Amino acid sequence: MFGVTLLYTLLVSLFLIEVSVVVGTLQLKYGDSHRFAVYYDDSLSYTWHEAEAKCESIGSTLATITDFSDEFDAQDIRIDESIDTWIGYNDILNEGDWQWIDERDFDYNNWNQGTYEPNGKYYENCAVIAGTYRNFDNRWVDVSCNAKIRQWICNYPIIKKSNDNKYVCIFDSIGGFTFDIAENYCKQVFHSNLASIHSNDDNTRFFNTRAKIISTAFGLKYKFKDEENILYYTDGTSYDYTRFTNNDIDASNEFETCFFYNPYNADWADTSCDTQFYQFMCNLY
Repeated sequence: MFGVTLLYTLLVSLFLIEVSVVVGTLQLKYGDSHRFAVYYDDSLSYTWHEAEAKCESIGSTLATITDFSDEFDAQDIRIDESIDTWIGYNDILNEGDWQWIDERDFDYNNWNQGTYEPNGKYYENCAVIAGTYRNFDNRWVDVSCNAKIRQWICNYPIIKKSNDNKYVCIFDSIGGFTFDIAENYCKQVFHSNLASIHSNDDNTRFFNTRAKIISTAFGLKYKFKDEENILYYTDGTSYDYTRFTNNDIDASNEFETCFFYNPYNADWADTSCDTQFYQFMCNLY
C-alpha cells in the first residue's frame, strides 16, 4: 500500500465529511475518504467521454482505482448501486492495453471473471463498476464507450496536468503533505520527483498548472556545508534559476531547508520540511 494511501487511512478516522451539490438533475457528492467524488444524474445519461468532461470541469479525471482500499471507497461512494458506474479504465488507444485516463500505472483490476471480462474486444473499450442488477458482486465489465450511463466517479484529490505534460499538480482538501510525503507520492504514483523549475517558461507553466491558488510545495531544498547554502533539486537537476523574494533566500534558521511557491506573486520562500501542505507539484518528465 502506498504511503499516501496510508495517509488517507489515518485521516479518514479524523475527518468523516460528506458533501453533496445538486445542480438541476445532476448531483455531485464528495465521499468520506476524500479519495473520490461521484456524479449522478436521475434523468440524463452520459457517454464515457461526456463523463470524463464532467470530471475535468472540477479539475479532475475519471476515477483511478489502485488497490482494494480504493475499490472499497469507489463502491461505497455510489449514489445508486443498482446501475453501472463509469471509471477511468480504458483501452481506447490500443486494443487490449488497458490504461487509466490519468496515465497512472497500477496493476490492480477487479474484472468479473465469470464472464471473462474484458470480453468486448474492439467494441467495448471502457470499464464500469457493474450495477447490482448484473449480480456481478460490483466487479468491473467492459462496455461501449458510447453507452449512456447516469453515474460516474472522479478522482479526488484533484490532479491537474500542465498543457505540455511537464508538471502535474496534486491538491487535497485535507492536506497533511509534508515534503517527504509529497516526494514519496511523486515517486510512487508518477515515477518522478517533486517539480524542478529552470526558467521563466517553467515558472509560468508551474503558475498556470496549480489546481488552487495556495502555497505549493516543489522539489528545491538546501543543505549547509562549509558555512554555505547548497541548493539542489530532488530530481538531481541543477539549481540554475531563482524566484526568491529580493533575489535571496529568506532563511530564518537552518531548519527551514525546503521551499514552496508563493500563491500570489510567483516567488519562492523557504520553510521547514515538516510543513504540511494541501498542494504540491510533481515532474512528469
